[in-house]
Amino acid sequence: MALNTIGGASIALPDQRGLYYGGGWHDAEGGATEATGSPSTGEPLGRVSWAAALDVDRAVAAAEAGFQAWRRVKPLVPRHSGYDLLAVLG
Repeated sequence: MALNTIGGASIALPDQRGLYYGGGWHDAEGGATEATGSPSTGEPLGRVSWAAALDVDRAVAAAEAGFQAWRRVKPLVPRHSGYDLLAVLG
């Protein structure tokens, strides 16, 4: 991680500035980047990948695929209806 000084304090910034989806880092389509800065001071923090429409489509497809797998995962703790909870608390 790179160190950057913001408002007199040194903070660690991530080395990876790409797009994260589908369990991995990806460069933006066409290599587009955009400058970003601290919202509190306006000081520049560096450049980050700037998603194009194709990047968004890929991220949405990855999220949909992840959701299809996640929705089949059984909860670790049994789910209770609100009435069950009231019975326990009441």
